[in-house]
Amino acid sequence: MVDPQGQALKWIKNMESIKGLKLIDFQMSDYMRVLENAVQYGLPVLLQNVQEDLDPSLSPILNKSVTKVGGCLTTHTETCHRDHPGV
Repeated sequence: MVDPQGQALKWIKNMESIKGLKLIDFQMSDYMRVLENAVQYGLPVLLQNVQEDLDPSLSPILNKSVTKVGGCLTTHTETCHRDHPGV
């Protein structure tokens, strides 16, 4: 969404902060690790300052290529080795 005044951003932050909202930006050196951890734990994620082209490493998550194997969520970018019940 395009949000030049930041109203939607403020609203989303307010609504999802109690659920552990993770804010990420492509300028962050560890954005993929933050995103993978959020997927593992079922936390909401807001990707800020997105341009027209997305990083191809986001494809498995955007395509919902996430599978649950023995209590762990697995993507093509990383596999967790811990049991996360309820995810």
